[in-house]
Order: sequence, then structure tokens, then C-alpha cells
Amino acid sequence: MQNEKTNVGWLLTLTEDRLASLIESSVKKVIDEKEAAKKVERLFTTEEAAEMLRISTVTLWRWKATGRITPMRAEGSRKDLYSESEIQRALRNL
Repeated sequence: MQNEKTNVGWLLTLTEDRLASLIESSVKKVIDEKEAAKKVERLFTTEEAAEMLRISTVTLWRWKATGRITPMRAEGSRKDLYSESEIQRALRNL
């Protein structure tokens, strides 16, 4: 019971500026976490990327070989994966 009083006791000594600072940092943390979650991009297989680009998988392979599009590869995987932003970049450069 004493521990609970100790944990709550600091609230009584909060200044207005300190409370504002605590609220601001908490809100900023939540916003940053939401922004980071938005940045997680979906990855597409070779077949999905080719379909989105309306090209064959052979053409996509050629584009990869010439640097026109750059895939990612999951650690330990042999399959190419294409990020949505990379596919959009390739579409803009058609």
C-alpha cells in the first residue's frame, strides 16, 4: 500500500510546465509510432510485380538485370521481392 502512495505522490508535485512536457512527449511518441507503422511497405512477388507493371516476368527479370528496378531479398531467401515504392518508381519512369 505504501508503494502505491509513493508511485502516485509524484503527481502532487507536478508543475504545469512539467505536466505539459509529459503530455507533449507522450503524444509525440504515439504519433511517431503511427508514422513508423505507415512506412512499412508491402512487398510483392515477381509475379505480382510483373502484373502490376503489366509486363511479363521475363521483362521484369531484364529490368532487374539492367538496374531499371531493384528488388529486395529476405534474409535466407532466394526469391526477389519488390516494394510498392520501387514498383511506383518504375511506373513513373516508363
